Amino acid sequence: MNNDQRRALASYVREVMDIVGLPHWKLILVSEYPDDDYTGIELGYCKVIFGHHTARMWFADDLMEELPSSQRYVVIHEIVHIFMQGPWDAWNETLSKDGLLSRSTYEAISTNAIVAWEHSVDLIARALGVYIPFIDWEAKPDDDWIPTEEVDEMHIVSRMWKDAGHEVPRS
Repeated sequence: MNNDQRRALASYVREVMDIVGLPHWKLILVSEYPDDDYTGIELGYCKVIFGHHTARMWFADDLMEELPSSQRYVVIHEIVHIFMQGPWDAWNETLSKDGLLSRSTYEAISTNAIVAWEHSVDLIARALGVYIPFIDWEAKPDDDWIPTEEVDEMHIVSRMWKDAGHEVPRS
């Protein structure tokens, strides 16, 4: 993915976040593959930082080779994780308390829960997809959506949020 395409993707992700009600969330789009224990990462990844209303997202260069409907789905899927992260964290924190469950029981429950959780995220992403346009890889994002020229890590805040007079969250 070249720099213009990465900027178009960043603009698109920001637009979708605004559409689904997350204009107050800051997006950090990174180009480095995430350093995470979860091995199922293929086309996209989202790390949610709740206290800062920030989402760090990564998308594979291979995303461009997918059909437009699949590209849209991957982006929405990662955004839905923002909504689902709070309940997941609460559930996981409760079950991981020392002495509550044996390690093997915890791992068995967690493995099944991750599959169920991802399935729920998939269903929500597919339902939202009918309301979201496809990405325009030729789009030229507004300069104020990308306050840094660094393409390795772009911090993108919502123009809609700023235009409404709200403070922009800082990490």
